[in-house]
Formats: sequence, structure tokens, C-alpha cells
Amino acid sequence: MTGIDLLKVVVWPVTIAGGAIVVSIAAMLIFRGAIQRFLDRADRWKLWKLGISGRPAAQAVEKMPREAALCIIYQNSSSPSVRTYEANIDLFLSNQKIQAAEDQHAALRRMLATAGVMLTFEQAASTMYQSQFQLLVMLSGTAGVQETNLTPVYEVAVRQFPELFTGYSMHGWLGYLEFKELIVRKSGFVSITDTGREFLAWLASTGRRIGPNG
Repeated sequence: MTGIDLLKVVVWPVTIAGGAIVVSIAAMLIFRGAIQRFLDRADRWKLWKLGISGRPAAQAVEKMPREAALCIIYQNSSSPSVRTYEANIDLFLSNQKIQAAEDQHAALRRMLATAGVMLTFEQAASTMYQSQFQLLVMLSGTAGVQETNLTPVYEVAVRQFPELFTGYSMHGWLGYLEFKELIVRKSGFVSITDTGREFLAWLASTGRRIGPNG
């Protein structure tokens, strides 16, 4: 099997025995800490651009040297368990006859990208309010909704959980979903993105529950 052949099967959700599951990849375990730190850094940058965070760009985005990614991986992610998984990845590539450097690169890039998406979805599911999830479901059945028409949805959540929405404006409520790239706001309309639809499909296939009320 070549790297290109592998890319045809390393996708998620994957249906096995009639049930949808999310692919569990060894690369996710190896690079979890590095990926999460990168995603957190990217989130701070997007928050700053949306005006949700008051921190200046110099604080929101850290300048990193060229070797930073390797430093993160090798200095902060080294342990006996990690090295065991590295050996397992080497064995997997060997068993699948993925030997050419470009094929290995393509396969590992797909694995790492999949792991990054999974971590992003896990983070969103853990921190998203129920009302934001309900909004995504509602938007999934439309081509877009005028933003002013979403005010009643927001106000219902505010009335139900006033303590959670103190200082949390509708702009921030929608902004959270936007910086997670689950929705897009343009010309007064709000619509769900392809990532948002994929997030909902991931929730359905894994049975993952949304975190806090609100």
C-alpha cells in the first residue's frame, strides 16, 4: 500500500460493522501536547482579530524561532510511552510498505491533520454552551439566517442562565462559534460552515455530549 492508497482509507468518521467511529491515530497521542499548544496559540490570535480579547497582538501571538515546532515536540513530548508509539508508527509504515519519503510525509500529514481536527472538536464540545449547539443545529437546516433573527435564541439562553451570561454579549456568543470556524457572519447573515456541519456529524457519530449548560 502506498501513501496515496493510505489517504483513501485514513478518514473519519469511518464506518465499521455498521457503526460510525472516529479514527484513533497514534500520531494524536504523540503530538497531543504540541498540537494543543499550537491550537491555543492560534485561538488567541483569532480572538484578537475578532476583537473578543482585549490583549494586544504582541501578547496574543508569540514569535517563535524556526526550530520552535521541533523543540516543542522533542523537548516537551518525550517519554517512554511516546517513544513506544513512535516505534509503533515506524512499524505501521513498514508493514504497509510506505517507504518513499513523500508517501510517509503524506500519510503522517493526514494523520496529524486528523488529530488536530479531533482535538479542536473535543475542545469545542467541552466548552460550548447548549444554546450555541442548538444554534448550530438550527443553522444546519438553512442557507443562512439574518443575524437580528437570532436575538430571541440568545435572549432565551440569557433568561435561563443569567449568571452565565453576565457580561457575555450576543456578539461574544456568536463570536465564539466564529473563531472556532463553525459559523461565518457576512453582510448581516449568519451561516454554518462546512467545519460546523462536520462538527455536528462528529458529535452524532461519537455520541459526544456538549459540555456546559447555557
